Amino acid sequence: MPIRLSNLKKLTLPIRSLASQDGFYPRVNATLLATGKFASRIVSVVGKQVSCEAGKLTLQTGDEQFVECLVHPEFEQEGTDFVEVVGCVGNGEETEMGKVELYIARPLGNDINLQLYDKMITLQNSPKYQHLFRQPDFVENN
Repeated sequence: MPIRLSNLKKLTLPIRSLASQDGFYPRVNATLLATGKFASRIVSVVGKQVSCEAGKLTLQTGDEQFVECLVHPEFEQEGTDFVEVVGCVGNGEETEMGKVELYIARPLGNDINLQLYDKMITLQNSPKYQHLFRQPDFVENN
């Protein structure tokens, strides 16, 4: 029996767990983080690893700015130039505003066009196209 779009809200699939693992997180760059709009939210940041020292992993994002990710002191840098970091953005209380407390880092290889990725982020956050990238209504927030 085919699944109809009108029936999606009736499905009893473990969508909540898929969302937390597979990422219905806002994809952001350094410029968007600096707005404060994402404070206390889990986000995804893709960038080139610049340095990793003293509990901070620094990424250069497609907007040619830098994002500091707070990591465990024993964190080992991924073996690729580019990574995706998923973590919680600081709100100025427990974690410094705009810094990302790393939950997971995924290696993405050594050949990514960050400028093209940044264009996608810009489109994703523009009012004209935002509806195409929004979290589906049937995914519950924790």
